Amino acid sequence: MKGFYRFLLPALLVSLAGQTARAQQTLTIQGERAGAAFEIQFPADVADLDFSNFELTSITLPEGLTNLKTLNLGDNDLLSLTLPDDLTNLEELNLGNNSLTIFSLPNGLTDLKEFEINGNRLHFLTLPNDLTNLKTLYLGGNRLNSLVLPKGLANLKTLSIGRNHNLRSLTLPEGLRNLTYLNLASSRLESLTLPSGLANLETLNIYGGNLTSLILPEGLAILKTLDLRLSYVPTPLETLFVRGDLYNSIQANRVSIAGINLEKVTFYAPPVLSISRMDGIMEITWNGGVLQSTTDLFGEWQDLESAESPLRILFPSEAMRFFRLRL
Repeated sequence: MKGFYRFLLPALLVSLAGQTARAQQTLTIQGERAGAAFEIQFPADVADLDFSNFELTSITLPEGLTNLKTLNLGDNDLLSLTLPDDLTNLEELNLGNNSLTIFSLPNGLTDLKEFEINGNRLHFLTLPNDLTNLKTLYLGGNRLNSLVLPKGLANLKTLSIGRNHNLRSLTLPEGLRNLTYLNLASSRLESLTLPSGLANLETLNIYGGNLTSLILPEGLAILKTLDLRLSYVPTPLETLFVRGDLYNSIQANRVSIAGINLEKVTFYAPPVLSISRMDGIMEITWNGGVLQSTTDLFGEWQDLESAESPLRILFPSEAMRFFRLRL
C-alpha cells in the first residue's frame, strides 16, 4: 500500500517529512482503490484534507481536527458519513457527487462558508441553526421530497436547490438579505411564496418547474433575471403575484422574464389601501385583498369581510382604529 499512499496524498507526505515529532491523527478509508479498510496517519493540526475522486465507499474521521479548514470528499461513492463534532474551524466542505441518502451537519460549524452536497441521493437533509457565516449552499441534483432551511442564513449569497425532481415542499427562512442567486429549477413545487427581505436577489431560476402559483415579495428592486420556463404539463402557471418595485420593473421591462406569456397569466399588481378624511368622515378605499381592523396594533386583527370599498366611517369614533389589507 506504500505506492497508494503516495498517490493518494503526495502533498501530505511531503509535509510529513522531518516532522515525525508532531502529534498524529489516524483516519480509516475504504473503497475501490484502497481495497480493505486502510489507516492513514497525518498531523493532528492539518488544515486541508482532500480525498476527492478516489472511489471511496467509507471514511472515518477522528475527533480532534480542530484546525481543519477545508475538507474535500467529493466525487466518491460514499454511502454514509458522520462528521466529528469538533470541526469548529471548518470553512469549506465538499461532499458533492457521492451516494449519500441521509446527512446531518453537526452543530458548531459557525465558520463554514461553503457547503456542497449536490449530486447525491439525499432524501433527507438536516442543517443546524448556527450556519451564520455560510455564503454558498449547493443542494442540487438530489432526491429531496421536502426541505426546511434554518434561520440564521443572513450571509448566504448563493442557494442552489435545482434538479430535485421530487421536491414538493420548500420552506425558506426570513432574513436572506444577502442572497443574490436562487436556483429552484426542475422541482415538483406547485406553489411557492418567497420570504420578504430579498433585497439583493438578482437571479431567480424556476426553470422546468411545476408551479401554478408564485408569490413574490416586495423589495426585489435589483432582480434582473426571472426564469419561469415551465415544462411539466398540464399545470401551467396561472397566478403571478408581485409587489412593489418588482411590479414596476416588470412593467418597464427592466426584468428579463424567460418562458412566460403575460397574456395567459393572472398578473396581480400589489393592492393599494388609501385613507382620507373630510368633514368628519373617514373614507377608506382599497383595490384588492381583505380589509382588516384592530384597536390594538399588537393585538388580534379582524377581517371585515362584508366591507366594500369605499368604506365611510364617522370620525372621530369612540376608539382609535387601525386598518390594513390581508392578501
